[in-house]
Amino acid sequence: MDQINTILRGLRLPRFPNTAQLEALPVLSQGHVHDLHIDTGVYRVSLSRCSIEDGEPFRNTAYIEIKDANFVWQDLGYYDADSPPYEMMGIDPADLAGFFDETL
Repeated sequence: MDQINTILRGLRLPRFPNTAQLEALPVLSQGHVHDLHIDTGVYRVSLSRCSIEDGEPFRNTAYIEIKDANFVWQDLGYYDADSPPYEMMGIDPADLAGFFDETL
């Protein structure tokens, strides 16, 4: 997987938002332990306020949700926002890149 990320990085393909990008966005909604920073209507991305000491897998963990056919938000997974991946479960990070263009 590291080899694939190295190749993709060289191609300069979009990545998922990192910690700095998420923190630069306004908090749309504050949950018990997460701050929602992106809501495209299809995808939502939130950044956890907890850390590894609290049981999170990473120092800055981002969570992705998608709205299903029944309009219910489903958890898709999480990633290390300090080193975001280029791909995740078939989600194209370019779908979120447009959100940054409109917001920042």
